[in-house]
Amino acid sequence: MRAYLMTIVKGREAVEDCLQETALVVWEKFDPNWNEEDFRRFSFRCARYKALNWIKKHESRGMVFMDPEVARRVCERVESLSIQERRSDGRVEAIEACIEGMPQRQRALLDARYASSGCEDLARFADETGTTMAALYKQLERLRTALRKCVQTRLGQHE
Repeated sequence: MRAYLMTIVKGREAVEDCLQETALVVWEKFDPNWNEEDFRRFSFRCARYKALNWIKKHESRGMVFMDPEVARRVCERVESLSIQERRSDGRVEAIEACIEGMPQRQRALLDARYASSGCEDLARFADETGTTMAALYKQLERLRTALRKCVQTRLGQHE
């Protein structure tokens, strides 16, 4: 979802704002009868509307964004992809295998960073391990590089 929002709005703050607002709407309107595909489509549609609203609110400040028509087309294309189509290139399986092959501490760090509460969990992880946030961010940078190389290797790609 974060990557999807990055195609519409620019800047980490904008993406995080839209992501949080989307999560609130999805939480409030969630229907337990939805299947995975219904949930995904609803979530991405909400994200698109939140991003477009964010753009409208901030356009007057002179910020430049992707042309709304281009953003709409990209959004529609992503929404139309089924889960199977998005997984067909093997990337999901590759990243899962790469993460599974990591030592437990590295997996715990990734969990702390990418869990739903993100920074709070990362700060707690820093406290528990006696590590500074700066050191954790450096470790995360190295982990992302290692994961990218691992996925590329598994998919037979080279930089």
